Amino acid sequence: HYQSIFESVYGTDPSKYPEIIWNMGNHEWWDINEHDTVCAVSLFNQYANIDSPYLVARSSVKYSLDSSVTIPTYYKVVKGIPFLVISGENSAGLVSTTLQNEIQGWLEDISNLDSVKAGGPIYVCYHCPLSSTFTFGEGSTSKADAVTNLLKNYPQAVVFTGDTHYPGVNERAINQVDFTTINIGSSSY
Repeated sequence: HYQSIFESVYGTDPSKYPEIIWNMGNHEWWDINEHDTVCAVSLFNQYANIDSPYLVARSSVKYSLDSSVTIPTYYKVVKGIPFLVISGENSAGLVSTTLQNEIQGWLEDISNLDSVKAGGPIYVCYHCPLSSTFTFGEGSTSKADAVTNLLKNYPQAVVFTGDTHYPGVNERAINQVDFTTINIGSSSY
């Protein structure tokens, strides 16, 4: 559906599209047993245009259930602005110690960008809501604590999360403690 919208606005040449930052969530790769991951990730990578010229780093961590594919966790720098996308290692957004270490190295690199040194934001996308930032108490899990711990020393981080199936119109959808988190609910609602 998104592809048809892009084509109606920008035409059929993907090189004419603006850089759009996609985050893979459970519904992009979810089947009854979560085993068709190779196909789901392949389709996601194709339509999300991850391998654009703006790609700086891509995770080498494999899917947690069968190690068949690398889940799309990556970062891009678009016009000097960093975008970190954390898909996790399964549909529940698992972020293992190995992936945390990889992301921590990226955050150190990102901190050296001129835009960040000048006080600019680090935009982060993570499918799962972080604790204390969700509407009506839905959706937060302890798996998200790894992302919170990674970002607690980056006050310039602006984290967009989803998965709650509520629109982000409640004051609890925004949290500003160590960094800013905005729960946008779910894009299909």
